[in-house]
Amino acid sequence: WIDILDATEVSYDPPSGIQVDTWYQLITTSTLYGHPCSAVSESMLVDVNELDSGSIDSDQTLCLGGDPSILNFMEPPVGEGALSFQWQLSVSEIGPWLNIPGATSPSYDPPGPLNVSVYYRVLVTSTMNGVACSEGTGPVFIEVVPDPLIYTEPIDFQELCVGGQLELPLMVQS
Repeated sequence: WIDILDATEVSYDPPSGIQVDTWYQLITTSTLYGHPCSAVSESMLVDVNELDSGSIDSDQTLCLGGDPSILNFMEPPVGEGALSFQWQLSVSEIGPWLNIPGATSPSYDPPGPLNVSVYYRVLVTSTMNGVACSEGTGPVFIEVVPDPLIYTEPIDFQELCVGGQLELPLMVQS
């Protein structure tokens, strides 16, 4: 056991930001006629609800009106408590993040067709002894790109043999 500097009151409020499980005990000392008598309390555990939200699939690129693939965890989340999930979306990589109603499973199938680019992430919550700790995964970007435009120039009538080749002047703009 290590004494805590300036912790000499009847109560003690541990500092925020504790990263590991930590045990505490109270030693009460009374001095009567110059003789100290000490009593030690039962030990108390501050159990840190550790959470790693994991990571989800990589970015996707779709044509306008495309249907994104199902999003899954690549690295599963780890928490000391019971895990729950809330999928979120945003039009910006940094948020604000909006909860997707009913999207509370470990995987999510974004609806298609998509006409705009969007970011998705999962807010993972670990609940232990009634205390909930939440952490969002890094986002996945679903980029919607416009369909390419293909231009042809008119050509004069040509006759071809079976299996012959026709060269068409094309211009592709994406």
